Amino acid sequence: MTKEETALNALNWFRAHNISAFVEDDSVYVEIDGFEFQLSYGEVLYRAEEYVRLKENNLLPSSNNYLGIEDYILNITKDLL
Repeated sequence: MTKEETALNALNWFRAHNISAFVEDDSVYVEIDGFEFQLSYGEVLYRAEEYVRLKENNLLPSSNNYLGIEDYILNITKDLL
């Protein structure tokens, strides 16, 4: 997985589990009770791999709010504008 795919898959894992997460300055953060926590690369990679595993085994909740690479790029570039 590329760095972008890893972040995207991790974000989708958090979405699948109803956890607010976002990317800023190449880092992934989760937001819990008004606090933002920066995740280590190992944690991001683990969540990304788990998302891929869930997807491959059709274990994800049915939802249309998973992000595609276009959404990821738009999310990153809007912060630059």
